[in-house]
Amino acid sequence: MAAVLYTRLYCSKPMAISSFVSLDGRKRKNINVSVSSKFSILKTIKSSSSFMDRNKKSKEPQTYETLEEIAAKDRKIFSFETLDAATTNFSDCIGEGCFGAVYKGRLNNGKEIAVKKLSNATPQGKREFHEEANVLTGLQHRNVVKLLGYCVHNNDYLFVYEFLPYSLDQFLSSSNEKKQLDWTERFGIINDIAKGLRYLHFDNRDRIVHRDIKPNNILLDQELKAKIADFGISRFFPEDRTHETVSKAIGSRGYVPPEYRYRKHVSIKLDVYSFGVLMLELISGQRYYDYILLSNDEAVMVGLAYKLHTNGRSLEFLDPTIADPTVTDTKQVIRCIEIALLCVQGVSTARPDMEDVMSMLTGNHGPREASSILKPGILGYNEDRKKMSNAVFDRLQ
Repeated sequence: MAAVLYTRLYCSKPMAISSFVSLDGRKRKNINVSVSSKFSILKTIKSSSSFMDRNKKSKEPQTYETLEEIAAKDRKIFSFETLDAATTNFSDCIGEGCFGAVYKGRLNNGKEIAVKKLSNATPQGKREFHEEANVLTGLQHRNVVKLLGYCVHNNDYLFVYEFLPYSLDQFLSSSNEKKQLDWTERFGIINDIAKGLRYLHFDNRDRIVHRDIKPNNILLDQELKAKIADFGISRFFPEDRTHETVSKAIGSRGYVPPEYRYRKHVSIKLDVYSFGVLMLELISGQRYYDYILLSNDEAVMVGLAYKLHTNGRSLEFLDPTIADPTVTDTKQVIRCIEIALLCVQGVSTARPDMEDVMSMLTGNHGPREASSILKPGILGYNEDRKKMSNAVFDRLQ
């Protein structure tokens, strides 16, 4: 539908708007508004129309190659018969998401694989598969899961990945029956995820925002080396933009920042926030959801970490099951808590990028003043919005 611009024309005599009242009930100064000429009005209409055209163009959906085109170009094509045999007729399901199940398989050469299969694909499911294929094409990094190939069979769409035996979620779950991760292993996983995100944000040929960093999407090999997986809702991000606005905020509750949830702003700082939440989970040994179940408060985990840190009691946030037996470098733990809190600040522009995070993780940075870290999550977001509103009212006085 074409946008309609309504313009009210007044006489050339200045018009006074008196008794302007702010939201706090106080009267402000009179404001004089004048119309100087027809030319200025037409110029305003033209520029407004131009803005609406640009805005309309920015909301046009991204276009993607079909999975068949990508597979043919990338030459990573598996036959359906090969994958059917490798997975024993897709009998060993090891995971299931909104848009497909994942099966474990073994090729004739003995190589273990994971096959993500979308059957009877809906338009939305096809779109997510196409997006994931576009993003994964050409990705090569030790901390990003490796895509081995594709298959299209009738209305079935399949991805073939390297097989990784664990997900981080299995080690953080309250029903964890696997080995307890010690601090050295947790710190190694934090570094692996940070390296993978830095690659996606800065070192890859196209900047990529993952948008769904969480324990389920971090896979681990036998040596507990971490790799980022599941690029179904990822998107390319232009290097010349501070953020983009999407039509719908999709992602996992608790892992997405407030500016994305409430204003639908996407940027690389979205992944930084998710990474910060993930760091806090690894440090505390508890899932974000565990805190919500106890309090039904989304801000409770980041809020607790922030409160303890500002009171000089950061180490109380550390998982008590590993606090004494495996932690020898308490300064490293405190530094990780500080880095995590920097990543989950409610103001997106205050968060570091992943290059800064890697520098802080690997460098010998001294302790920060607690007051230099802004409030986390929705707490900091609401406080910043309030400051902005107050500043606008002050300028009107």
